[in-house]
Amino acid sequence: HLFGMPNPTSYGNKRKEQLPLGSIRVSQTGTYIKVKEVPVNTNISGYKKPYWIPLQEKIYSDEFGPVPDGSMICFLDNDRNNFNIDNLFMIDRKISAIMSSNQWWSTNPEFTKTAIMWCKLYYAIRSHTN
Repeated sequence: HLFGMPNPTSYGNKRKEQLPLGSIRVSQTGTYIKVKEVPVNTNISGYKKPYWIPLQEKIYSDEFGPVPDGSMICFLDNDRNNFNIDNLFMIDRKISAIMSSNQWWSTNPEFTKTAIMWCKLYYAIRSHTN
């Protein structure tokens, strides 16, 4: 250390950022809102539950109640920046997988919703035939 100052290139000297509740951050994977204080003495990095949740989940749950485990909130018009409540729709994660593998996400909300309903029907039929 030169003149008693910490070495700026050494790892571990960065002070963790303590953002206030309600802070919104955009990352490569989505937009997140801070809903709970992160304990100071933890090595939690990134936007992880229960401290940060996807903004679309917060908006949806404020309107309709909690999003159950195994479910997620999708954007019907496939625009990850359109947080209008009419554009947010709760689906099972397994439906998201089918939608993605078949490239059924559309910029047309009605097309997306129709594809989601097809996936729900597919799982309903499968559960009754097994």
